[in-house]
Amino acid sequence: MPVRLPVSLVMDRIKRGTALQLLTAVRKKTDPPGGTFISALDDHILSLDPVSSFENETSTLHRGDVIEIQGPAASGKTQLLYFLAVTCIVPHSINVELNVREISSQAERGKDKREVNLGGRGKSVIILDCDGRWRMKRLYTLLHSYLTSYFENAFDPPSPAQGGSGANALAYDFTPSIESVAQKCLSLIHIFKPKTSLEVATTLLGIPSYHRDHMPNQEILMLFIDSMSAFHHDDKRRIEQAGYADRNSNGSTKRVDSPQLKMMKHTLDAIQNLRTSLGVVTFLTNWALIGLDGKYSNNANFQNRAQRHRWS
Repeated sequence: MPVRLPVSLVMDRIKRGTALQLLTAVRKKTDPPGGTFISALDDHILSLDPVSSFENETSTLHRGDVIEIQGPAASGKTQLLYFLAVTCIVPHSINVELNVREISSQAERGKDKREVNLGGRGKSVIILDCDGRWRMKRLYTLLHSYLTSYFENAFDPPSPAQGGSGANALAYDFTPSIESVAQKCLSLIHIFKPKTSLEVATTLLGIPSYHRDHMPNQEILMLFIDSMSAFHHDDKRRIEQAGYADRNSNGSTKRVDSPQLKMMKHTLDAIQNLRTSLGVVTFLTNWALIGLDGKYSNNANFQNRAQRHRWS
């Protein structure tokens, strides 16, 4: 005799999810992010996750990854994010036409049209600039240099000396121009500048709405939080002040339920939501004063201060 189960019980066993979560799950299998374009870093990631990497040999990054980059001040953490941003926003390939003309008469001497493989992803990047160090001018300079290298390698135009001199000098122009391609790529960069941990959490929670309202035709692939430790000292000071005020008013040492204590949880919950709903690859930068070997980081200023403190 067949057993009849209540409809409510059957429905509870069905895994629920939004259409966006379903799309993200499909993209995880069919459209992986690829590598970092840094062979040493890709090899390191492969060594840490050999099983997952074996399943998808073409991609060392996976949708939903959360990668923390640690290092002392001025060690290149933000510079690495600049590079990852460039490789994320440039398209995989683009059709480019090379126009050759005489500089003196502007007479056209020839054209050559090719598909230039840029190797990028053509997807958007969300940046939370907590340290206030991100500069669009710097990003444009790196992007322009990246595009120039690929354009020139694709066509291999002769140097100015080879192109003649005087009346016979030739000029080489790209269509579309490198500048116009760079400007289009930069439209995929979205920078927020939170001033507190609370603003970090609320910004992360608001990204799905921002994506829906302001960039519906773009796909967010990467999220940068630079840096997670930017507000550490401010948060610590607020917590200590809240605890001190509580002890003065009650005379007790009961732990204060300060909102600042919950900011990290709210931030991590928001990152988890973005992992599942959008499948973003998240990069976090963080200070690292002590290395994995327990020694001070390779920062001479910090080591000198630590030595003075140790013997004072």
